[in-house]
Amino acid sequence: GTNLFVAGKYGIDFESARGSISSSTVRGGFEGIWFNQSSNSHLTANNSYGNVRCGIYLNSSSNNNTLTANNSYGNLSTGIEIGNSSRNVLIANNAYDNLGGIDLNSSNNNTLTANNSYSNTGGSGAGISLESNGNTLTANNTYGNASYGIYLAGANNNMLTANYSYGNMSNGLYSLTGTGNTLAGGAIGYSS
Repeated sequence: GTNLFVAGKYGIDFESARGSISSSTVRGGFEGIWFNQSSNSHLTANNSYGNVRCGIYLNSSSNNNTLTANNSYGNLSTGIEIGNSSRNVLIANNAYDNLGGIDLNSSNNNTLTANNSYSNTGGSGAGISLESNGNTLTANNTYGNASYGIYLAGANNNMLTANYSYGNMSNGLYSLTGTGNTLAGGAIGYSS
């Protein structure tokens, strides 16, 4: 593991690269961990916090990556952002005390399982935000967020199974436009 403090820069920057990062701490950068057109990599048990923007950002065709047991917190934007990237797998990550929790923007066919997104403070930041298609969310928990627990906007054909969303300031689940989304099991909007 590594401990990086990188004021104003990317903490870890993958540009058209691939590899594995584990048990590292990244703080105080512009983006904590930044992947740009970087695929087939693994992020495991890292901590990314106190960054100007996102804790972890998979950008622009960063596909087939696996993120497991990472903590992204106290960032001034999103904890984990996936933009224009597909077929990534997120398992047991924690995104908390950010502006928004986990955000998939124009990112299709990703799988999110057993992630926790809570206590995110942004007025428009949700626990999990989907502006993407064909994603599978299973057994995720969103709670105590200042906005929605799970937010879908222009999102189509997503499968949400056994997710729990409770104690959020706005709706547990909010869908704005989009068709073919399936919600099965779990509990939305209940009090714990």
